[in-house]
Amino acid sequence: MAAVIMFGSRTREGGNEADQYSDMDLQVITSRPDELTTPAWIIPVIKQGSLRAWAVRDAFGGVKKVSILCDDDAIDLVIVPLKMMRKARLLLTWGMHRRRPKIRRQFGDIVLTMGGGHRVIKGGNVWENFFARVVAEVPEPRIPAVEVENLAALARVDLHSIESKLARGELRAAQRWLHVGLMETLFKLMHELKRRRGERSFHDARRAESTLTALELDQISVSASLDAAEIAEAARKAAHTIQSLRDELRG
Repeated sequence: MAAVIMFGSRTREGGNEADQYSDMDLQVITSRPDELTTPAWIIPVIKQGSLRAWAVRDAFGGVKKVSILCDDDAIDLVIVPLKMMRKARLLLTWGMHRRRPKIRRQFGDIVLTMGGGHRVIKGGNVWENFFARVVAEVPEPRIPAVEVENLAALARVDLHSIESKLARGELRAAQRWLHVGLMETLFKLMHELKRRRGERSFHDARRAESTLTALELDQISVSASLDAAEIAEAARKAAHTIQSLRDELRG
């Protein structure tokens, strides 16, 4: 491993820091990323029989995240190839993040991960200086205006799809699409608005109860059992709020 960086709630201070339910978030930079996506390497270093679950999923920037659940802790490892990060260091040294929007967007994935707080556990000054420069010099990515408009249009399409499913009696499909479609868009636009205002916010509605006002919490909240009228009302509320957020983001 060339470097190990801790990020997330265990590195934050001054509110919304880790509690007894927080997992450990680590980024591992390695020349052998494939070896870390299988559980063989961790068995010798943990208590026998304590590994409860092991899962691999996609993460920001096209890399892999390994989620490890043990008896006494939960760990998320973002596995980043060393070759990729060496290239990123060169691009930063050359100042390409200032001249090329595409490069700046790629560095934006690092800002989203490390911007809320990070600590280099292994790797020394080389990696400490790299991540400090990225966080200091690259702005947090914003959703472009054209994408905001597209998300608002998709909300109207999703509402129509939900209403069609309800008309056919497909309650479960409609309920699912309410959450994976409209609500995901709603969370994304609320987060975008809060960040543009310079206010604390976390993606995926994380920490919403401690960062949003009562009105904002009501806007991103729906309650719908497996009932056509309730699902329709919740979907219309979510779609209406999305259009309102679109209007605010225009300004």
